[in-house]
Amino acid sequence: MREVSDADKGHFKKGIQQLSAQSLYYRFHSPAFKMRPAHLAYFTEVDQVNHVAIAVGGGVDADGGPCMGVGRYTRLVECPDHAEIALTVLDAYQKRGIGTLLLAGLSYCARLNGVRVFSMRVHAERRGLIRVLQQLDATPLACRQGIMELAWEIPTRFEQTQSASSTVQWYQEAGQYIQSHMVGSA
Repeated sequence: MREVSDADKGHFKKGIQQLSAQSLYYRFHSPAFKMRPAHLAYFTEVDQVNHVAIAVGGGVDADGGPCMGVGRYTRLVECPDHAEIALTVLDAYQKRGIGTLLLAGLSYCARLNGVRVFSMRVHAERRGLIRVLQQLDATPLACRQGIMELAWEIPTRFEQTQSASSTVQWYQEAGQYIQSHMVGSA
């Protein structure tokens, strides 16, 4: 697990080509989503405080390895302790706990940055993801045109009192925690 940076533009270009029409529809609400330069900038040029993005894979292995999935949250301006979250896992790596791992890492980072509530828009037919979110006590806020909005309080076990100098270590600790406690149940 690692931070996304502007050096990941190539991973994003390759990754979007590996998503099925259904995955594109679930993530971007369009099966014909086209990656544009503005999208690449938004996805990779993040401040890691108000807009946090983390990846599993891609640059971790000696050979660069594949980028298997990406998670992000953006803090809501009108309510700074709330953030909207999004997850994308490449089709070849789905149903392996990567989304749950990303969720743990984002939760960990969010607590470090003073975010205490996440919300997420999910297609109602994504029952598996909804089940995982309900395990986190997510509650539905609204459902419009087949898209549910759920919100939940981020567990306090991800709070951290140390300085922000070892963010990668915090991601790894959150990943270890989630692997030992949640991945098997996802």
